[in-house]
Amino acid sequence: MPYRLPTATWRGLLCRVALLQARADRLGAFSDLVRNDSTAVRGVLGDLHLSATRAGQAASDPAAIIAAEQDWQTKLEQALQTPGLTSDETNLLRDLISRPTTGAPVDPFDALYQGVAKHTAELYGGAWLDTPELSVLPLAAHPRQPPDPYALTAETKRTPSGVVVELLIRPDGLGPATFLTIPMVLTHECVCHVVQLSAGAPVNNQSPFAEGLMDWLSGYHLRRWLPLLCPGMAASAIVHAGLLSAVAVPPGHRRYSPRLVGWTAANELVSQLMNLGVPAAETLVASLALRMNLSRGSGDERDAVVRRIELQRLTIADPTLRSVVLEEADADMLF
Repeated sequence: MPYRLPTATWRGLLCRVALLQARADRLGAFSDLVRNDSTAVRGVLGDLHLSATRAGQAASDPAAIIAAEQDWQTKLEQALQTPGLTSDETNLLRDLISRPTTGAPVDPFDALYQGVAKHTAELYGGAWLDTPELSVLPLAAHPRQPPDPYALTAETKRTPSGVVVELLIRPDGLGPATFLTIPMVLTHECVCHVVQLSAGAPVNNQSPFAEGLMDWLSGYHLRRWLPLLCPGMAASAIVHAGLLSAVAVPPGHRRYSPRLVGWTAANELVSQLMNLGVPAAETLVASLALRMNLSRGSGDERDAVVRRIELQRLTIADPTLRSVVLEEADADMLF
């Protein structure tokens, strides 16, 4: 089995992905109705998990997917007969019924990961070394706290055999919302962490540069890559990337969150550039973040620059910062 997962766990994940992937263009509506406490739609999501779990325990890979589809189709058709459905519920259930899966890639997680890695390699050029191995691991519990619907997280680690990107998913939480955010978490790991860990830099999850400004950069590129990676669900995946980013910041720590400090710094620079009439302001800030990640600056030095920008103690009026942002000087000049 891939990733050394138990057979039934792997097949259950495959079934969930196959059923969701076939309905990619309706996952946004599916998730919205679950979030709005639609009893009927919450019920068919529970049925999806039951169908996938049962099929994964009883059949081989291709047969499990077909068995899960047939079982879920029956539950969807039953749900469609529920009295008092709203028009939104009725339309969604009909759409879910009309989009049966015909199977799934041998490893849909790695297929998506390789697409993200390809785009990231093109972004970094020669600084991107070998694409790290992907590892998919099951979570025994939600990585944060319900009612957060995103039952996944990810981590990039340095191991004796090299850098590994770990995608951690709670199997019975792999519904439409979680599925829509897999591209986001993989893009974050590849854009923000792989190059630095490959170069031997330490991991710092409290860094406003690595977890903030670079996360802003990963979101900038995610919006451009998603139509190529996941054309059927790109628009909804962009929306849910923003929603996951919001719930991933603990409410009591928002002002001092490394992520929010980095986002604010990026948006502050974009605003200052736009006020000066500089074209392509977001593109310039994205280039700045990338060049800083490849610069000689230490993690502490990069964090200090980001904090100064966020506090408006370093602005585009500063000649050095201005020349670096406008790509007239090397990013090393900031340190």
